[in-house]
Parts: sequence; structure tokens; C-alpha cells
Amino acid sequence: MRLVVDASVVIKWFAAEELIDEADRLRPLIAQLAAPDFLLVEIANIAWRKVRQGTLPTDDAARIIRHLRRSGMQFLPSEPLLDDALALAQELDHPVYDCLYVAAMDILRATFLTWDKPLHAKLTQSRFASATCLLSEVDRLLADLAP
Repeated sequence: MRLVVDASVVIKWFAAEELIDEADRLRPLIAQLAAPDFLLVEIANIAWRKVRQGTLPTDDAARIIRHLRRSGMQFLPSEPLLDDALALAQELDHPVYDCLYVAAMDILRATFLTWDKPLHAKLTQSRFASATCLLSEVDRLLADLAP
């Protein structure tokens, strides 16, 4: 099974945030993880912000992006997802950049894993309710994926 993850999940692999242990449980599945390539932009911006706040060493920002590029995670080009993401943004009344992840999940017929509570709340009230999961529920999700 393919999982689509967003930046709210992936950043936890590199920065001290809540639910680090839950995010780390996804690392062995990295070849099954997917995201729009826009995730790299979001992660770079989060890393830059953490460097400015003094919570992440300067050299770590570039290291994080290099690591993700080599990780084996599947990055889908964002441009072909854009029309669907715009339609989903209108359907869900939610920003287009977040809807890129929803479009990727829909195209891949995957499960979407996030820690973006507002997005998750909207998805649970939509046709995507059965395909979305909060990071705090990762143990249940992984148990469901086990053979």
C-alpha cells in the first residue's frame, strides 16, 4: 500500500517536534511513501524558518533536502497535479498547496497521513474520509497495513 505524507509529518524526522516517535515508525516504509515534489519546497522553508529561530543548525537545512532527495521516497511532479489540486481546493475550501497532497493521494489511490489538523478535519467530512489519517493514529494505520 502506498502512503502519501505531507511536510507536517516529514519534518519530524529532522527536527524536535511532537510525535517524533510516530513519524520515525514510517522510516522503514520510505519506499512506500509518496508526496508531490512541492514537499521539498515546504521542508526547505520549514528548515529555513527553524534556522532563523535558532532551533536548527544552519548546515542542517541543506542536509535535510539532500537526504530527502536520496531517500527513495517517491516525489510526484506537482505541475500535473495542479488542476486537480485547484478543483479540490474549491471543493474543500482549503489552500491549493495542501490540496496537492490530496490530489496525489487520489491519483495513487493511497492513504494520506498528516499532522495538519485543519486539513484532516476537512478531509474527514469529505469523500476522502476513509483515506486520511492523523499521524497520532500511525500505529493503527501500520497495523492495518501489516500482512
